[in-house]
Amino acid sequence: MDGSEKRIFPRLNLSVDIDYKPINDTCDIPIKSYSRNISAGGLCILTLEKYPPGTCLSLKFNMPGETDPINTTGMVMWVKEFNIGDLKSNTAYDVGVEFVNLNEKDMQKICQYTLKLLEK
Repeated sequence: MDGSEKRIFPRLNLSVDIDYKPINDTCDIPIKSYSRNISAGGLCILTLEKYPPGTCLSLKFNMPGETDPINTTGMVMWVKEFNIGDLKSNTAYDVGVEFVNLNEKDMQKICQYTLKLLEK
């Protein structure tokens, strides 16, 4: 890998509240977290559980200023482990998720917000 940027959409460092759950999980209660960044192609979320690449997640979140939530599905593409504090037992993960069925209306919502902030 040459380290060059392969993203199609501009990514914005933005923290939004996210409710997510693995698609194959039998528990109906979503897990609450937040994004570290977002684009019309995907997002990075903070998790306390390690999800292997290929895991499908159900996602629900609101863009700032929007009342209608975005409900979509994403696939875990990469995972980066890190420690919170000094204890090894305090492990968390940055999880890169690619949207797999984001509808056009929601994609436009994310694109417009992202571009508006990047232009400032």
